[in-house]
Amino acid sequence: MTDMNTSTSELIEEDAEIEEEEIASEEEEINEPFDPTKIRVETRQFNVDYLLRKIRNNEIELYPEFQRKFVWNKIAQSRLIESILLRIPIPAFYIDATNEEKWLMIDGLQRLTTLKEFVIDNNLKLTGLESFTEFNGKVYDEIPRNYQRRIEETLLTVILLEPGTGKEFTQAIFERINTSSLSLSTQEIRHGLNQGKATRLLEHLAASPEFKKATNKGIKSERMADRECILRVLVFMINNQELFESNKSFKKILDKSMTYINLMSEDEIKLISNKFLNLMNLAFDIFGKDAFRKIKAGSKSPPVNKALFEAWSVNLYKLNCQQVEILKERKEIIKQQIIDLTNAGKFDTPMYRSTGNLKTVLDRLNEIGEIIKSVLQ
Repeated sequence: MTDMNTSTSELIEEDAEIEEEEIASEEEEINEPFDPTKIRVETRQFNVDYLLRKIRNNEIELYPEFQRKFVWNKIAQSRLIESILLRIPIPAFYIDATNEEKWLMIDGLQRLTTLKEFVIDNNLKLTGLESFTEFNGKVYDEIPRNYQRRIEETLLTVILLEPGTGKEFTQAIFERINTSSLSLSTQEIRHGLNQGKATRLLEHLAASPEFKKATNKGIKSERMADRECILRVLVFMINNQELFESNKSFKKILDKSMTYINLMSEDEIKLISNKFLNLMNLAFDIFGKDAFRKIKAGSKSPPVNKALFEAWSVNLYKLNCQQVEILKERKEIIKQQIIDLTNAGKFDTPMYRSTGNLKTVLDRLNEIGEIIKSVLQ
């Protein structure tokens, strides 16, 4: 695979959006039940002051990147504080306490962040209050001490996942609790539960000039779509058969691959990183700005297709040096094949509109592999 030799100024003509995918119902299948002996959940009550002390002592991890962004406006934040002052019950918080040294918020991040901004940071000015109108425009230090105590002493219901709880159950809690329109993506959940080498590797590769050039900046970082696309390729580059043999669900294979990467040595991480970057260079050498897209002659460049990104990348990675050189020489032939297949509607089938389950993934890998084979012959 060749080194990148195109200047940065030649990289991007315009930003493109990644093609919207369908979520196949087959991806939602539950392949195996949870082991009840590995589930330890307890409902506790803590006052506000207790949780805020843990934040002050850095014993609750709020994960700004995992959170994506704080979405409540000042009125929503103020209404929470007013509800506490009115002694209106607050919904339960879900916390992953499997690491006793540092808890991780599963659900309740917006509420806890609001309390932190109001009580600890003292920078939230109340606004839009209906019952305590005299507190509008005031910060925590400016309200009477008896009301400060009311907030600090308010009991909150907290559902704790305790040490000994299986990691798969913890992940399932993330997925099932986050059901609103602002729910976390599966990759954001993986990111939150697998901090370490895996998250650093994906962050590095997603920010690399090689990846941005090969995709023409067509895979955005929102919801960590770029990192999931990369992970879907890395899992095949790692080539750990145990990941595939023990899991029928491709989603679970991706989950397990994060854990596996965290256990790799630094030399192994560096090797797979370099291989992926070289792979992106190769994709650009062959396809240019049309890589991973449904190419149509004479039309504007379409968005990146996640399924094609995965299928082309994995198949290009499998090529030996001689095959790579042949494919470069015949790149116009393979581009024409893609145009013909796109015009015939080949890439509009469910196989390429959804990331799919493991069988779907393997089927499209085989299809793209056959296209490459026909060009190499």
